[in-house]
Amino acid sequence: MVNLEIKGSNIAGHGVFTRDNIVCGENIGLGFKRISTTGNPDVDYARTSLGEKINHSQDPNIGLLQNGDKFYFISSRDIRSGEELLLDYGGIPWEGKRDFS
Repeated sequence: MVNLEIKGSNIAGHGVFTRDNIVCGENIGLGFKRISTTGNPDVDYARTSLGEKINHSQDPNIGLLQNGDKFYFISSRDIRSGEELLLDYGGIPWEGKRDFS
């Protein structure tokens, strides 16, 4: 399991930073899970505490991997200890992505 911390970010508010070196392709953790509340598959997602603190970047170092009703954060390159984890919100595959920005 990757050792992470939430702290102030130069990008916006707070962000998620790694305390470990992460290799490309490593599973960082659960980001989102499909839930059934409205019956609308485009917005029925719940964020984890990790998912709500990841900041947006057009030069991300993580992406999303879907496994059933869950979306996991996966590193898209090697990430050094101390780096902030960044996700391109444009890559989130549902309309509800507006809720996470």
